[in-house]
Amino acid sequence: MKVVRIIPEEYSAVMTSTPSTPMASWLRNIALKANPIEPARFAVPVLTGPNVRNFAAVYRTFVEAGAARFVHSEAELTQALANWLADPAGARKAGEAGRRLLAENAGATGRIADALEQFLA
Repeated sequence: MKVVRIIPEEYSAVMTSTPSTPMASWLRNIALKANPIEPARFAVPVLTGPNVRNFAAVYRTFVEAGAARFVHSEAELTQALANWLADPAGARKAGEAGRRLLAENAGATGRIADALEQFLA
């Protein structure tokens, strides 16, 4: 089994490639549960397969900000990882873009609760 750790241990996201679970299958399925907000807290850039229905709006924002990239094949994944490994400054820039998005949107729950409070009183 080939294992590559892509984010810090406490938010472990591990990609595996074995004969029984090819990378293409991982790309189709992993994003169903992959929340890009978690790695963004640590300024880790995000790569995801195309299936992000649970977080579609979040991924759209992350991609527009340069904090995430979609990959559609094992070759694209390999190339994206190679690009970030060859350009650590670019990877840091993408990771920081995610952290910045979180900072800009921090407190949204509190603002919504405050706005709703007037209707509940």
